[in-house]
Amino acid sequence: HRPPLRCHHARRPRPFRPPSCRSRHVIRCMLLWLLGLPAVLAGSMSPAHISLWVFLVSYIFVGIEEVGVQVEQPFEITPMTRLCNVIMLNLEEALAMPPPAEASEQGGGADE
Repeated sequence: HRPPLRCHHARRPRPFRPPSCRSRHVIRCMLLWLLGLPAVLAGSMSPAHISLWVFLVSYIFVGIEEVGVQVEQPFEITPMTRLCNVIMLNLEEALAMPPPAEASEQGGGADE
């Protein structure tokens, strides 16, 4: 019986967490920019068009910011712990089984 597979040299990856002040700063800057956008567009098009463009630009920028947050913290989104546990169980199971050549040699020796 083999001992369980342990990898002492591998460390658990630490997820990168951006400083909360940076995240808040980005959101505040984006909010100020989006609030100032209607004032900049005021003389160039009708209020209905301004509303449409502000909505579209806001939707795009908020979506990009949310994707950025998710990309910075992939381990909270992807079930990495479950995946690693399945891989570890498969490895332990594979290492516990003797190779076919050993099984046939041991089987022949037991009959003699």
